[in-house]
Amino acid sequence: MIEDGILNSLLMPTPAVIERRPGRCRWAPGLAPVESCADDRVRREVDRILAGVLSRNVQGLDGANTRRSTKTLLHLAESPTRIAHPQGYELRVAPDRVELIGGSAEGCFLGLQTLRQLLGLFPDAAPCCVIRDQPAFTLRGLLHDVTRGKVPTVETLKRLIDRLSALKVNQLQLYIEHAFTFAFDPDICDAEHGLTPDEIREVDAYARERFIALVPAVATMGHLGRVLSMPKYRHLAEIEATKTWAHMNWPERARGFTLDVLNPESMRLVERIWGDVLDAFKSPVVNLCGDEPHDLGRGRNAATLDAAGRAQAYVRRIADTVRFVQSRGRRAQMWSDVLVNHLSSEPQASARAITKAGDNAPANPPSPISGRAPDRPSSPLDALPGDLAILHWGYDAGTRYDMTRRFVEAGFETVVCPGTTGWKRILNAIGLAERNVVDFARAGLAAGAAGLLNTDWGDHGHFNALGCSMHGIALGASCAWSGTRESGGAAFDHRFARWVLGTEDAEVVALLRRTAAVADHCETWTLLRSPTEVLAETVNLPGATTWRRLADDAAEFVRTLDDVRAARDGSIGAGLPGPDDAADLRLAARFSRVLAQRVLGARYGDAAGMRDLEDPVEVVRGYAERWRAHNKSGGLDDVIEALSVVGLCD
Repeated sequence: MIEDGILNSLLMPTPAVIERRPGRCRWAPGLAPVESCADDRVRREVDRILAGVLSRNVQGLDGANTRRSTKTLLHLAESPTRIAHPQGYELRVAPDRVELIGGSAEGCFLGLQTLRQLLGLFPDAAPCCVIRDQPAFTLRGLLHDVTRGKVPTVETLKRLIDRLSALKVNQLQLYIEHAFTFAFDPDICDAEHGLTPDEIREVDAYARERFIALVPAVATMGHLGRVLSMPKYRHLAEIEATKTWAHMNWPERARGFTLDVLNPESMRLVERIWGDVLDAFKSPVVNLCGDEPHDLGRGRNAATLDAAGRAQAYVRRIADTVRFVQSRGRRAQMWSDVLVNHLSSEPQASARAITKAGDNAPANPPSPISGRAPDRPSSPLDALPGDLAILHWGYDAGTRYDMTRRFVEAGFETVVCPGTTGWKRILNAIGLAERNVVDFARAGLAAGAAGLLNTDWGDHGHFNALGCSMHGIALGASCAWSGTRESGGAAFDHRFARWVLGTEDAEVVALLRRTAAVADHCETWTLLRSPTEVLAETVNLPGATTWRRLADDAAEFVRTLDDVRAARDGSIGAGLPGPDDAADLRLAARFSRVLAQRVLGARYGDAAGMRDLEDPVEVVRGYAERWRAHNKSGGLDDVIEALSVVGLCD
């Protein structure tokens, strides 16, 4: 039985205000909508909620309930005058009715997500209350990597969108280097290694139905390993490839190649890439990326471009790309790392030096790079196009959270971008990710950032599973909505256990944290696929006690997950629909035990102290089945080969 007094600790994200009122609302026989928003998406969401959470008692909006003649009335309406924030809402639960008022149709939709959770918490009768709520950040997003090896199926992306919708997320970015079937060159990618335009259109429509923008994040400067390794495009790289994509290892693929930005032909390639992408994606916003152009000015153009020249050439190419997507009616975003590095190397640069082009610009503006107005600082960053958002990212202790304010004060729309820290790991580094998400959210709020875009990368073959990232994804969504009301820790873990894992026992999340703790200190996927001699000689690894404790904690975590799945109440977790994350977590825990076996064997002679050793072949087989069930087959062979090289599978 759930106590009314702890209602505010159970909803995720946590609402701004919850006021308890006398009485209870009995809605078990059904809800009868008598008013609705003009936007049909809201009405269809009511249909989905009634068909899902209340399916035992409700037959839909138009169906008659023969068990009882009176249903609880559900009033829905938009009222921008009553609810100032367009994404805000007020939800009133009274004994005989439920009233939901939104600042817009989107506000109504977001309020329905809270109602969905109330229906899950109180299937028969809920405490009467008033909930007033609005988001801390207007933009609340997730970037999901679909290019580093693991390409999700359309159904997997739809399930992810359902979960993000329930968490009040309103943007999903798909990161693409080459994993898209380009019409201009089918040789770049086939349908088993990337998403097709028709698949994108289907997912895009599904997302828009749920007030989520599906945004392309496409690498078109650095990270172009696959494209620029192809013989027909090698001449467009700053440093020409000497290997094919198939012969590159994962670190080489992750680093990729950088376009020769002085070659006009390279811009034509960028336009062809973006032309095909924009034909499929309908979002008015696109992410140009522009991050980590490692080779810029260090190969073909080394004699031409000094440090200042590299910065100018970089900004010129960004400006050219922005103009192209603007010609297609889109607004552009870009990653912040090149800007941060430039400003860090020039401590005298002021915020004014990175002010957007267009602020106080003359009536006849000069060229983007040369000929700036004489009263402006002479910085190449001064020429960044005006309609550009900065995605400020960083994932470790060296993250420049302070730069958030610098970008905001310079007039840029700024979005803070923490990460789930699952890349190159078996289980996500939950402790690192939690600190990163919470600290970036607070920095963003303090500086006046426009949004929070959480990132879920898949470096080195994308071994990490989506279910293992859900703790970080849910925390990012909660921080983006609730702001400083969300700080992670035990309170969040309790909500996560209920809505994601389907249990009221938060001990399962405590076990998850203990099993994942080693990932705060080392890249566990990298270790798992390392030869025995490398494991034996690697310095700064945790000691034997840590690995034995990992083996024990992971075993207990698996047993607890099995108990949770066996006892799971179908009503719990109804507010966060999705696949069975326990399956992903269970496999990751077993892989963690395999890693402990390997490290103990390599460094201490055997796996002494471990009980019930894992059978790696069986674990790998289960992993492959899980991959095929939720992703396209492309990329799996690379992971299996890496595991077979170190003897973990046939």
